[in-house]
Amino acid sequence: MTLVLVHGLGASARQFDEFVDLGTSGVRLICVNLPGHGDNFCSLKADANGFSAFRDLLIGLCDELGVRNAVFCGISMGSALSLMVAAQRPDLCSYVMAIRPAWLTESCPSNLRLIGQIGDLFRDRDREEVQETIEAEPEYRDMMQDVPRAAQSVLSAITRPHAKRHAPVLAAMVRDAPFRRVAELREVRCPVCVIGTNADALHPVELAHQTANALPNARLEILPPRYLEPEAHARALKDLVRDVVALSDGEQDDYKAS
Repeated sequence: MTLVLVHGLGASARQFDEFVDLGTSGVRLICVNLPGHGDNFCSLKADANGFSAFRDLLIGLCDELGVRNAVFCGISMGSALSLMVAAQRPDLCSYVMAIRPAWLTESCPSNLRLIGQIGDLFRDRDREEVQETIEAEPEYRDMMQDVPRAAQSVLSAITRPHAKRHAPVLAAMVRDAPFRRVAELREVRCPVCVIGTNADALHPVELAHQTANALPNARLEILPPRYLEPEAHARALKDLVRDVVALSDGEQDDYKAS
């Protein structure tokens, strides 16, 4: 079976390093670096940096690689893109794992305000100036006091390699939204596991509940908070992915046997 791993905004395929060993058990792993992430310097037209453009890139990649009936596992932005692919091309997806959703139908969501601001600030400022500006924001200071690892995650959008070059994608994605209406999620017919955590200002647990409630065939899993209990979160997430992969692999074997 095939597992398609789709990273979050400002991250890269390295976000799934802990899952690489799944490839040794007969699972075909497909890890992507979307434009403006990792070492992918592919430039899209300014008006094409958005969820629909990224969805179409994923669909084109899957078609080129002959992917069918795959498990899509996406984090944050990647969770939204995985759901969009499932809605547009149900033949590509047998199951979706939507981890820590950050958007639904709202553009410029308040939970991602700092990330969008980073994208805008890089237009005419260097890395040090951007970091100083963000660190002076009351929202960032509160986050640093309450959940320091979440604040560090915000700063990683500034300190990552190629941060200035990739910054326009941050601003464009935050200004966009994966769905225009909640009803669009009804087009996702495959099973979905929506995964949320508490104590995560960037990925409010309420969005995980809303996403799961809008889908016709979904279950909600609340894992240990990533920013407060990172090791427990990583273990629980990996166990959940292994369970889904094993179940999906068994179902595909049953299908072949029939």
